[in-house]
Amino acid sequence: MLKEATSVDTNEDQQFKVCIIGAGAAGITLALRLARSGLSVALLEGGDLEMTERSQTLYEGASEGYAELDISRLRYFGGTTNHWTGYCRRPGPSDFAIRPWLPETGWPIKVESVDPYLEEAARIVEVASQFDVASWTNRLETNPLNITSADLQQEVSLVGPPVRFGEKYRSEIEATPEITCLTGANVVEIEANASGDRVSAVRVRSYDGKEFQITADYVVLACGGIENARLLLNSDSRIPGGLGNSSGTVGCFFADHAIVRAGQAFISPAASGIFQRPVWTTEDGNTLVPHLIATPEAAATAGVGRCALRANRRNPGQRSFTDRLFSKVSDYLPFGDDAEPEEYELLAFAEPIPNINNRMTLSDERDAMGMRKINLIYQPHELEMQAVEHVVKLFGAALGAAGIGRAQIDTAPFEERFFDWGYHHYGTTRMSADHTSGVVDADLKVHGLDNLYIAGTSVYPNGGIMTPTMTLVALTLRLGDTLEKRML
Repeated sequence: MLKEATSVDTNEDQQFKVCIIGAGAAGITLALRLARSGLSVALLEGGDLEMTERSQTLYEGASEGYAELDISRLRYFGGTTNHWTGYCRRPGPSDFAIRPWLPETGWPIKVESVDPYLEEAARIVEVASQFDVASWTNRLETNPLNITSADLQQEVSLVGPPVRFGEKYRSEIEATPEITCLTGANVVEIEANASGDRVSAVRVRSYDGKEFQITADYVVLACGGIENARLLLNSDSRIPGGLGNSSGTVGCFFADHAIVRAGQAFISPAASGIFQRPVWTTEDGNTLVPHLIATPEAAATAGVGRCALRANRRNPGQRSFTDRLFSKVSDYLPFGDDAEPEEYELLAFAEPIPNINNRMTLSDERDAMGMRKINLIYQPHELEMQAVEHVVKLFGAALGAAGIGRAQIDTAPFEERFFDWGYHHYGTTRMSADHTSGVVDADLKVHGLDNLYIAGTSVYPNGGIMTPTMTLVALTLRLGDTLEKRML
Protein backbone atom coordinates (compact mmCIF):
# COMPACT_ATOMS: atom_id res chain seq x y z
CA MET A 1 0.00 0.00 0.00
CA LEU A 2 1.24 3.46 -0.89
CA LYS A 3 -0.39 6.69 0.27
CA GLU A 4 0.40 10.24 1.31
CA ALA A 5 1.09 11.14 4.92
CA THR A 6 -1.64 13.78 4.76
CA SER A 7 -4.20 10.95 4.62
CA VAL A 8 -3.18 9.57 8.03
CA ASP A 9 -5.56 10.23 10.91
CA THR A 10 -3.51 11.69 13.76
CA ASN A 11 -5.60 9.68 16.23
CA GLU A 12 -5.09 6.46 14.31
CA ASP A 13 -2.97 3.80 16.02
CA GLN A 14 0.08 3.34 13.77
CA GLN A 15 1.82 0.17 14.96
CA PHE A 16 4.15 -2.05 12.94
CA LYS A 17 6.79 -4.70 13.45
CA VAL A 18 9.35 -2.57 11.61
CA CYS A 19 9.51 1.11 10.72
CA ILE A 20 11.96 1.97 7.93
CA ILE A 21 12.82 5.65 7.49
CA GLY A 22 13.78 6.37 3.88
CA ALA A 23 12.66 4.81 0.60
CA GLY A 24 15.88 4.65 -1.38
CA ALA A 25 17.92 1.61 -2.37
CA ALA A 26 18.34 0.39 1.22
CA GLY A 27 14.82 1.19 2.46
CA ILE A 28 13.00 -0.36 -0.50
CA THR A 29 15.23 -3.45 -0.51
CA LEU A 30 14.70 -4.03 3.20
CA ALA A 31 10.93 -3.40 3.11
CA LEU A 32 10.40 -5.98 0.37
CA ARG A 33 12.76 -8.47 2.06
CA LEU A 34 10.91 -8.29 5.41
CA ALA A 35 7.45 -8.26 3.86
CA ARG A 36 8.21 -11.63 2.24
CA SER A 37 8.50 -13.00 5.78
CA GLY A 38 5.03 -11.71 6.62
CA LEU A 39 6.24 -8.84 8.82
CA SER A 40 4.28 -5.58 8.86
CA VAL A 41 6.43 -2.70 7.62
CA ALA A 42 5.99 1.06 7.67
CA LEU A 43 8.14 2.61 4.92
CA LEU A 44 8.41 6.37 5.42
CA GLU A 45 9.54 8.61 2.57
CA GLY A 46 9.92 12.32 3.33
CA GLY A 47 9.76 13.28 -0.33
CA ASP A 48 7.02 12.89 -2.91
CA LEU A 49 6.69 10.33 -5.71
CA GLU A 50 8.42 12.80 -8.03
CA MET A 51 11.03 15.47 -7.35
CA THR A 52 9.49 18.58 -5.79
CA GLU A 53 10.96 21.84 -4.56
CA ARG A 54 9.24 21.56 -1.18
CA SER A 55 11.11 18.33 -0.51
CA GLN A 56 14.46 19.00 -2.17
CA THR A 57 15.01 22.29 -0.34
CA LEU A 58 14.96 20.37 2.95
CA TYR A 59 18.40 19.07 1.96
CA GLU A 60 19.93 22.55 1.97
CA GLY A 61 22.82 23.25 4.32
CA ALA A 62 26.29 24.77 4.49
CA SER A 63 29.19 22.95 2.84
CA GLU A 64 32.87 23.85 2.95
CA GLY A 65 35.17 21.99 0.57
CA TYR A 66 32.40 19.83 -0.83
CA ALA A 67 29.45 19.95 -3.22
CA GLU A 68 26.22 21.78 -2.43
CA LEU A 69 24.20 19.50 -0.21
CA ASP A 70 20.89 19.88 -2.03
CA ILE A 71 22.36 18.85 -5.40
CA SER A 72 24.53 15.91 -4.30
CA ARG A 73 21.50 13.73 -3.40
CA LEU A 74 17.79 13.46 -4.22
CA ARG A 75 14.88 13.57 -1.79
CA TYR A 76 11.98 11.67 -3.31
CA PHE A 77 10.71 8.13 -3.72
CA GLY A 78 13.64 5.98 -4.86
CA GLY A 79 16.16 8.36 -3.31
CA THR A 80 19.48 9.05 -4.97
CA THR A 81 19.07 6.04 -7.28
CA ASN A 82 17.05 8.52 -9.34
CA HIS A 83 20.34 9.97 -10.60
CA TRP A 84 22.60 6.95 -10.02
CA THR A 85 24.78 6.07 -13.02
CA GLY A 86 24.57 2.31 -12.36
CA TYR A 87 28.25 1.61 -11.64
CA CYS A 88 28.86 -1.57 -9.62
CA ARG A 89 32.10 -3.10 -8.43
CA ARG A 90 32.42 -6.20 -6.29
CA PRO A 91 34.08 -5.52 -2.91
CA GLY A 92 37.31 -7.32 -2.12
CA PRO A 93 39.17 -8.24 1.07
CA SER A 94 41.30 -5.07 1.05
CA ASP A 95 38.19 -2.87 1.07
CA PHE A 96 37.33 -4.23 4.53
CA ALA A 97 40.84 -4.81 5.88
CA ILE A 98 42.60 -3.00 8.69
CA ARG A 99 45.71 -1.35 7.22
CA PRO A 100 47.90 0.18 9.93
CA TRP A 101 49.52 2.69 7.55
CA LEU A 102 46.07 4.16 6.74
CA PRO A 103 44.34 5.84 9.69
CA GLU A 104 40.98 4.54 10.91
CA THR A 105 40.63 1.88 8.17
CA GLY A 106 39.06 -1.52 8.67
CA TRP A 107 35.60 -2.95 9.19
CA PRO A 108 34.58 -5.14 12.15
CA ILE A 109 33.43 -7.68 9.56
CA LYS A 110 35.23 -9.35 6.68
CA VAL A 111 34.12 -9.34 3.08
CA GLU A 112 33.06 -12.98 3.52
CA SER A 113 30.12 -11.71 5.61
CA VAL A 114 28.79 -9.91 2.55
CA ASP A 115 29.70 -12.44 -0.16
CA PRO A 116 26.60 -14.67 0.30
CA TYR A 117 24.33 -11.73 -0.53
CA LEU A 118 26.14 -10.32 -3.56
CA GLU A 119 24.48 -12.53 -6.17
CA GLU A 120 20.99 -11.45 -5.07
CA ALA A 121 22.19 -7.84 -4.79
CA ALA A 122 23.48 -8.02 -8.37
CA ARG A 123 20.09 -9.28 -9.51
CA ILE A 124 18.32 -6.43 -7.70
CA VAL A 125 20.50 -3.78 -9.37
CA GLU A 126 20.41 -5.68 -12.71
CA VAL A 127 24.07 -6.40 -13.28
CA ALA A 128 25.81 -9.69 -13.94
CA SER A 129 27.20 -11.31 -10.81
CA GLN A 130 30.53 -12.17 -12.47
CA PHE A 131 33.29 -9.60 -11.92
CA ASP A 132 36.55 -11.48 -12.42
CA VAL A 133 38.62 -10.43 -15.42
CA ALA A 134 39.40 -13.97 -16.55
CA SER A 135 35.75 -14.77 -17.19
CA TRP A 136 35.29 -11.62 -19.27
CA THR A 137 38.48 -12.29 -21.20
CA ASN A 138 37.00 -15.63 -22.27
CA ARG A 139 33.51 -14.27 -23.01
CA LEU A 140 34.74 -11.25 -24.98
CA GLU A 141 37.61 -13.17 -26.60
CA THR A 142 39.93 -10.31 -25.69
CA ASN A 143 41.74 -9.08 -22.63
CA PRO A 144 39.99 -5.89 -21.44
CA LEU A 145 43.33 -4.28 -20.58
CA ASN A 146 46.23 -6.17 -22.08
CA ILE A 147 49.02 -4.88 -19.87
CA THR A 148 51.37 -6.81 -17.62
CA SER A 149 52.62 -5.45 -14.30
CA ALA A 150 53.34 -7.09 -10.97
CA ASP A 151 52.10 -3.94 -9.22
CA LEU A 152 48.89 -3.36 -11.17
CA GLN A 153 45.86 -5.58 -11.50
CA GLN A 154 42.95 -5.45 -13.86
CA GLU A 155 39.44 -5.10 -12.45
CA VAL A 156 36.10 -4.37 -14.02
CA SER A 157 33.04 -2.38 -13.12
CA LEU A 158 29.66 -3.33 -14.51
CA VAL A 159 27.18 -0.60 -15.33
CA GLY A 160 23.51 -1.50 -15.17
CA PRO A 161 20.47 0.15 -16.80
CA PRO A 162 20.70 1.91 -14.15
CA VAL A 163 17.91 0.78 -11.80
CA ARG A 164 15.64 3.54 -10.50
CA PHE A 165 14.34 1.85 -7.37
CA GLY A 166 11.26 4.06 -7.11
CA GLU A 167 10.19 3.20 -10.65
CA LYS A 168 11.14 -0.46 -10.69
CA TYR A 169 9.72 -1.48 -7.32
CA ARG A 170 6.77 0.90 -6.92
CA SER A 171 4.13 -1.49 -8.21
CA GLU A 172 5.46 -4.31 -6.01
CA ILE A 173 5.29 -2.09 -2.94
CA GLU A 174 1.75 -1.00 -3.85
CA ALA A 175 0.69 -4.64 -4.23
CA THR A 176 2.29 -5.87 -0.98
CA PRO A 177 -0.25 -5.75 1.87
CA GLU A 178 2.44 -6.06 4.54
CA ILE A 179 3.96 -2.71 3.48
CA THR A 180 2.43 0.67 4.27
CA CYS A 181 4.48 3.26 2.39
CA LEU A 182 3.81 6.88 3.29
CA THR A 183 5.16 9.66 1.07
CA GLY A 184 5.55 13.18 2.37
CA ALA A 185 6.22 11.60 5.78
CA ASN A 186 9.02 13.71 7.24
CA VAL A 187 10.54 12.18 10.35
CA VAL A 188 11.46 15.01 12.73
CA GLU A 189 12.62 12.92 15.69
CA ILE A 190 13.32 9.38 16.73
CA GLU A 191 12.17 9.32 20.34
CA ALA A 192 13.95 7.20 22.96
CA ASN A 193 12.32 5.77 26.07
CA ALA A 194 13.01 7.17 29.53
CA SER A 195 16.05 4.92 30.09
CA GLY A 196 17.47 5.77 26.66
CA ASP A 197 18.06 2.19 25.56
CA ARG A 198 15.18 1.73 23.09
CA VAL A 199 13.30 3.72 20.51
CA SER A 200 9.77 4.33 21.76
CA ALA A 201 8.26 6.20 18.80
CA VAL A 202 8.97 7.89 15.49
CA ARG A 203 7.57 11.41 15.17
CA VAL A 204 6.35 12.31 11.68
CA ARG A 205 5.29 15.64 10.19
CA SER A 206 3.47 16.04 6.86
CA TYR A 207 3.71 19.05 4.58
CA ASP A 208 0.34 20.39 5.73
CA GLY A 209 1.62 20.56 9.33
CA LYS A 210 -0.05 17.39 10.57
CA GLU A 211 1.92 15.39 13.14
CA PHE A 212 1.56 11.78 14.19
CA GLN A 213 3.58 8.99 15.75
CA ILE A 214 4.50 5.54 14.55
CA THR A 215 5.51 2.82 16.94
CA ALA A 216 7.35 -0.33 15.92
CA ASP A 217 9.28 -3.17 17.52
CA TYR A 218 12.27 -2.21 15.38
CA VAL A 219 13.27 1.02 13.62
CA VAL A 220 15.72 1.22 10.72
CA LEU A 221 17.29 4.46 9.51
CA ALA A 222 17.80 4.35 5.74
CA CYS A 223 17.94 8.05 4.84
CA GLY A 224 21.34 8.15 3.17
CA GLY A 225 24.92 8.89 4.15
CA ILE A 226 24.22 12.41 5.40
CA GLU A 227 20.64 12.35 6.65
CA ASN A 228 21.10 9.26 8.82
CA ALA A 229 23.54 11.22 10.98
CA ARG A 230 21.50 14.42 10.80
CA LEU A 231 18.40 12.68 12.15
CA LEU A 232 20.36 11.06 15.00
CA LEU A 233 21.83 14.43 15.98
CA ASN A 234 18.42 16.12 15.83
CA SER A 235 16.91 13.38 18.03
CA ASP A 236 18.26 14.82 21.27
CA SER A 237 15.22 15.57 23.40
CA ARG A 238 16.08 12.75 25.85
CA ILE A 239 19.76 12.13 25.18
CA PRO A 240 21.96 15.25 24.83
CA GLY A 241 24.13 15.07 21.73
CA GLY A 242 21.68 12.81 19.93
CA LEU A 243 21.01 9.10 19.65
CA GLY A 244 23.87 6.64 19.27
CA ASN A 245 26.46 9.32 19.93
CA SER A 246 28.21 8.02 23.04
CA SER A 247 31.46 7.93 21.04
CA GLY A 248 30.96 11.47 19.77
CA THR A 249 31.41 10.23 16.19
CA VAL A 250 27.91 10.72 14.76
CA GLY A 251 28.47 13.01 11.79
CA CYS A 252 32.27 12.50 11.83
CA PHE A 253 34.44 10.69 9.28
CA PHE A 254 32.41 11.97 6.31
CA ALA A 255 34.09 10.84 3.09
CA ASP A 256 33.55 10.60 -0.64
CA HIS A 257 35.50 9.42 -3.66
CA ALA A 258 37.15 12.37 -5.38
CA ILE A 259 37.73 11.83 -9.09
CA VAL A 260 40.80 13.74 -10.23
CA ARG A 261 42.78 14.36 -13.38
CA ALA A 262 45.86 12.27 -12.72
CA GLY A 263 47.91 13.06 -15.81
CA GLN A 264 48.17 11.96 -19.40
CA ALA A 265 49.46 8.97 -21.32
CA PHE A 266 51.03 8.78 -24.76
CA ILE A 267 50.64 5.33 -26.25
CA SER A 268 51.72 3.74 -29.51
CA PRO A 269 48.83 3.39 -32.00
CA ALA A 270 50.17 -0.07 -32.73
CA ALA A 271 49.68 -1.23 -29.16
CA SER A 272 46.70 -3.54 -28.90
CA GLY A 273 44.31 -3.73 -26.00
CA ILE A 274 45.70 -0.76 -24.04
CA PHE A 275 42.67 1.47 -23.51
CA GLN A 276 41.86 1.05 -27.20
CA ARG A 277 38.30 0.01 -26.45
CA PRO A 278 37.56 1.22 -22.92
CA VAL A 279 34.04 -0.20 -22.62
CA TRP A 280 32.15 -3.23 -23.85
CA THR A 281 28.44 -4.01 -23.90
CA THR A 282 27.79 -7.51 -22.61
CA GLU A 283 25.10 -9.93 -23.69
CA ASP A 284 23.44 -9.19 -20.33
CA GLY A 285 22.87 -5.59 -21.42
CA ASN A 286 25.50 -4.27 -19.00
CA THR A 287 28.42 -2.05 -19.88
CA LEU A 288 31.78 -3.42 -18.80
CA VAL A 289 34.36 -0.80 -17.83
CA PRO A 290 37.94 -1.98 -17.18
CA HIS A 291 40.27 -0.33 -14.68
CA LEU A 292 43.87 -0.67 -13.65
CA ILE A 293 44.27 -0.67 -9.87
CA ALA A 294 47.34 -0.77 -7.68
CA THR A 295 47.59 -4.18 -6.05
CA PRO A 296 47.12 -4.34 -2.28
CA GLU A 297 50.79 -5.30 -1.94
CA ALA A 298 52.02 -2.38 -4.06
CA ALA A 299 49.84 0.08 -2.14
CA ALA A 300 51.10 -1.29 1.17
CA THR A 301 54.74 -0.97 0.09
CA ALA A 302 54.14 2.66 -0.88
CA GLY A 303 52.19 3.39 2.30
CA VAL A 304 49.10 4.58 0.45
CA GLY A 305 45.59 3.38 -0.31
CA ARG A 306 44.52 1.76 -3.53
CA CYS A 307 43.62 3.79 -6.57
CA ALA A 308 41.80 2.96 -9.83
CA LEU A 309 42.90 4.43 -13.14
CA ARG A 310 40.94 5.00 -16.32
CA ALA A 311 41.83 6.77 -19.55
CA ASN A 312 39.81 8.88 -21.94
CA ARG A 313 41.21 9.22 -25.44
CA ARG A 314 41.72 12.82 -26.46
CA ASN A 315 40.84 14.27 -29.82
CA PRO A 316 43.61 16.37 -31.39
CA GLY A 317 41.67 19.57 -30.67
CA GLN A 318 41.64 18.79 -26.95
CA ARG A 319 45.41 18.64 -26.61
CA SER A 320 47.22 21.37 -24.73
CA PHE A 321 50.46 22.90 -26.03
CA THR A 322 52.44 20.96 -23.39
CA ASP A 323 50.80 17.70 -24.41
CA ARG A 324 51.50 18.31 -28.09
CA LEU A 325 55.11 19.16 -27.35
CA PHE A 326 55.62 16.06 -25.23
CA SER A 327 54.00 13.79 -27.79
CA LYS A 328 56.40 15.03 -30.49
CA VAL A 329 59.49 13.93 -28.58
CA SER A 330 59.59 10.74 -30.62
CA ASP A 331 63.19 9.96 -29.68
CA TYR A 332 61.92 8.90 -26.26
CA LEU A 333 58.99 6.91 -27.62
CA PRO A 334 60.27 3.81 -29.42
CA PHE A 335 57.23 3.27 -31.64
CA GLY A 336 59.00 3.16 -34.99
CA ASP A 337 58.13 4.76 -38.31
CA ASP A 338 57.80 8.16 -36.58
CA ALA A 339 54.24 7.26 -35.59
CA GLU A 340 52.61 9.92 -33.47
CA PRO A 341 51.28 8.46 -30.23
CA GLU A 342 47.67 8.58 -29.26
CA GLU A 343 46.94 10.74 -26.22
CA TYR A 344 44.77 9.89 -23.23
CA GLU A 345 43.65 11.84 -20.22
CA LEU A 346 44.08 9.77 -17.07
CA LEU A 347 41.36 9.93 -14.44
CA ALA A 348 41.94 8.47 -11.00
CA PHE A 349 39.60 7.34 -8.27
CA ALA A 350 41.44 6.88 -4.96
CA GLU A 351 39.89 5.30 -1.91
CA PRO A 352 38.96 7.99 0.62
CA ILE A 353 40.95 7.99 3.86
CA PRO A 354 38.85 8.40 7.03
CA ASN A 355 39.42 11.62 8.96
CA ILE A 356 37.52 12.48 12.12
CA ASN A 357 37.79 16.19 11.27
CA ASN A 358 35.76 15.71 8.09
CA ARG A 359 32.46 16.14 9.81
CA MET A 360 28.94 17.49 9.77
CA THR A 361 27.44 19.37 12.68
CA LEU A 362 24.07 21.02 13.22
CA SER A 363 23.60 24.75 12.81
CA ASP A 364 21.06 26.96 14.58
CA GLU A 365 19.20 27.47 11.29
CA ARG A 366 16.13 25.28 10.83
CA ASP A 367 14.35 24.01 7.75
CA ALA A 368 10.61 24.13 7.03
CA MET A 369 10.07 21.01 9.18
CA GLY A 370 11.87 22.51 12.17
CA MET A 371 14.97 20.35 11.73
CA ARG A 372 18.37 21.95 12.34
CA LYS A 373 20.38 22.20 9.15
CA ILE A 374 23.86 20.84 8.45
CA ASN A 375 27.29 22.43 8.45
CA LEU A 376 29.69 20.13 6.57
CA ILE A 377 33.46 20.49 6.41
CA TYR A 378 35.45 18.23 4.10
CA GLN A 379 39.02 17.98 2.84
CA PRO A 380 40.41 14.89 1.05
CA HIS A 381 43.41 13.38 2.83
CA GLU A 382 46.90 13.99 1.40
CA LEU A 383 47.36 10.21 1.19
CA GLU A 384 44.65 10.13 -1.47
CA MET A 385 46.65 12.38 -3.80
CA GLN A 386 49.77 10.33 -3.06
CA ALA A 387 47.85 7.22 -4.11
CA VAL A 388 46.89 8.93 -7.38
CA GLU A 389 50.51 9.75 -8.18
CA HIS A 390 51.55 6.25 -7.18
CA VAL A 391 49.21 4.50 -9.62
CA VAL A 392 50.27 6.79 -12.50
CA LYS A 393 53.92 5.97 -11.79
CA LEU A 394 53.10 2.26 -11.87
CA PHE A 395 51.20 2.67 -15.13
CA GLY A 396 54.01 4.70 -16.69
CA ALA A 397 56.54 2.07 -15.65
CA ALA A 398 54.42 -0.66 -17.22
CA LEU A 399 54.11 1.29 -20.49
CA GLY A 400 57.84 1.93 -20.56
CA ALA A 401 58.73 -1.68 -19.79
CA ALA A 402 56.53 -2.80 -22.67
CA GLY A 403 58.05 -0.17 -24.98
CA ILE A 404 54.67 1.18 -25.97
CA GLY A 405 54.33 4.55 -24.29
CA ARG A 406 54.93 7.02 -21.52
CA ALA A 407 52.84 8.70 -18.84
CA GLN A 408 52.99 12.13 -17.22
CA ILE A 409 51.80 12.85 -13.67
CA ASP A 410 49.70 15.96 -13.06
CA THR A 411 51.18 17.56 -9.93
CA ALA A 412 48.88 20.58 -9.75
CA PRO A 413 47.04 21.28 -6.46
CA PHE A 414 43.94 19.22 -5.75
CA GLU A 415 41.60 22.09 -6.57
CA GLU A 416 43.03 22.34 -10.10
CA ARG A 417 43.03 18.59 -10.70
CA PHE A 418 39.55 17.98 -9.33
CA PHE A 419 37.15 16.50 -11.90
CA ASP A 420 34.05 15.42 -9.97
CA TRP A 421 32.78 13.70 -6.83
CA GLY A 422 31.52 10.17 -6.74
CA TYR A 423 28.65 11.42 -4.53
CA HIS A 424 29.18 8.42 -2.26
CA HIS A 425 28.52 9.62 1.27
CA TYR A 426 30.41 7.46 3.75
CA GLY A 427 31.27 7.19 7.39
CA THR A 428 28.93 9.45 9.37
CA THR A 429 27.45 6.53 11.38
CA ARG A 430 30.39 4.20 10.99
CA MET A 431 30.43 0.52 11.94
CA SER A 432 32.73 -0.35 14.84
CA ALA A 433 33.52 -3.20 17.18
CA ASP A 434 32.40 -1.21 20.24
CA HIS A 435 30.66 2.01 21.22
CA THR A 436 33.87 3.97 21.81
CA SER A 437 34.84 4.33 18.15
CA GLY A 438 31.66 4.24 16.10
CA VAL A 439 27.89 4.26 15.92
CA VAL A 440 26.67 0.79 14.84
CA ASP A 441 27.91 -2.71 15.55
CA ALA A 442 28.71 -5.49 13.09
CA ASP A 443 24.96 -6.24 12.75
CA LEU A 444 24.20 -2.55 12.02
CA LYS A 445 22.49 -2.06 15.38
CA VAL A 446 23.12 1.32 16.99
CA HIS A 447 25.36 0.93 20.04
CA GLY A 448 23.33 1.24 23.23
CA LEU A 449 19.89 1.05 21.58
CA ASP A 450 18.30 -2.36 21.43
CA ASN A 451 15.89 -1.78 18.54
CA LEU A 452 17.47 0.88 16.30
CA TYR A 453 19.44 -0.14 13.18
CA ILE A 454 21.00 1.78 10.31
CA ALA A 455 21.16 0.80 6.65
CA GLY A 456 23.16 2.93 4.25
CA THR A 457 26.61 4.00 3.16
CA SER A 458 26.89 6.03 6.37
CA VAL A 459 27.84 2.77 8.15
CA TYR A 460 30.91 2.18 5.95
CA PRO A 461 34.01 2.69 8.15
CA ASN A 462 35.90 3.41 4.94
CA GLY A 463 34.81 3.47 1.33
CA GLY A 464 37.59 1.35 -0.11
CA ILE A 465 38.03 1.24 -3.87
CA MET A 466 34.53 -0.11 -4.57
CA THR A 467 31.52 1.84 -5.76
CA PRO A 468 29.00 1.49 -2.94
CA THR A 469 25.51 0.65 -4.20
CA MET A 470 25.68 -3.10 -4.86
CA THR A 471 27.52 -3.62 -1.57
CA LEU A 472 24.91 -1.46 0.17
CA VAL A 473 22.12 -3.68 -1.17
CA ALA A 474 24.01 -6.80 -0.04
CA LEU A 475 24.50 -5.36 3.46
CA THR A 476 20.79 -4.52 3.56
CA LEU A 477 19.84 -8.10 2.66
CA ARG A 478 22.15 -9.26 5.45
CA LEU A 479 20.36 -6.87 7.82
CA GLY A 480 17.05 -8.38 6.70
CA ASP A 481 18.26 -11.80 7.81
CA THR A 482 19.38 -10.35 11.17
CA LEU A 483 16.02 -8.70 11.84
CA GLU A 484 14.06 -11.75 10.71
CA LYS A 485 15.96 -13.93 13.18
CA ARG A 486 15.17 -11.53 16.01
CA MET A 487 11.47 -11.29 15.21
CA LEU A 488 10.48 -14.77 14.06
